[in-house]
Amino acid sequence: MIKTFSGWRHTEKTKRRMSKASKGKKKSKSHVLNISKSHNTKKYKKEVSKRLRGRKFSKETRDKLSKAKKGNKHHKGFKHSKEVREKISKAKLGSKHSKDSKEKMSIAHKGFKHSKETKEKMSKVQGGKIVSEKAKKNMSLAQQKYHNQNTVSKDTRKKISKAKLGKKKSKETKKKMSKAAKILWEDKNHVKKMLPLLWNSSKSGPKNKQEWVLHRILMKLYPKMWWFVGDGKVVIGTKIPDFVHTRFYRAIEMFGSYWHGEKITGQTNSNHVQQRKRYFAKYGYKLVVIWEHELCKGEEYIKNKLVKGFKTKIKY
Repeated sequence: MIKTFSGWRHTEKTKRRMSKASKGKKKSKSHVLNISKSHNTKKYKKEVSKRLRGRKFSKETRDKLSKAKKGNKHHKGFKHSKEVREKISKAKLGSKHSKDSKEKMSIAHKGFKHSKETKEKMSKVQGGKIVSEKAKKNMSLAQQKYHNQNTVSKDTRKKISKAKLGKKKSKETKKKMSKAAKILWEDKNHVKKMLPLLWNSSKSGPKNKQEWVLHRILMKLYPKMWWFVGDGKVVIGTKIPDFVHTRFYRAIEMFGSYWHGEKITGQTNSNHVQQRKRYFAKYGYKLVVIWEHELCKGEEYIKNKLVKGFKTKIKY
């Protein structure tokens, strides 16, 4: 019996001689199977992982490896089993790329574009997949952390705006977006975050010109009776009224002719007003809507409309 020495390694000269001798030679199937069996053991894998830890390949070796893998059809269509996938996912949990690796990856991917064939293949693979609620929550949390830590530059904003130019969303996507927005606006923390951003972006602030005019009229007719809450001080469900009564459950909303018109809402003005009144009635509020063009009719007209509106019952 020949004794083998653990930890014994060949020198570089012997490795070169062996590589030259084995060039052009084809191994038999039985020999290949024996090699694969020996390499699939846990001990061999641990030894290889220990040896390769912290090792960096040169550019020449990387180019050779990439050329050798090109055109190799051995792994085409190969799929890992569920057990192997679970092991890989567990091994990758908590692992994060370093800054150097992230920079290298970003430089490598700059200017790279997928071909039409690859895009079609990716769409076919992802088509019909249903994302679980846990995955959606994790994705949303990851995006929130990224946007809180990183700010988008002006160049990226311009690129995004150019990419979206001319694109029209379908009715189905609009409905989905409206449903998602309604769910978000039900959260009070989300409302607190979004409202100051909206007021800072607008030139007039939380109160526009029409609301200023209406506020002055209300102060003359009913001093210290109406409170401006259009800045988000009071949120009724997912809606923010413009004015709220200090004693009773009454609210006033100022409707502009454009943003609350038929083109934007897709409804007639009367149906849009009734729908809003029904929504506020669920929370015990009576609502009166004043349109932009009604401000020109004077203080008496607005007074009469408020009196009639708060006396009448809401039709369901």
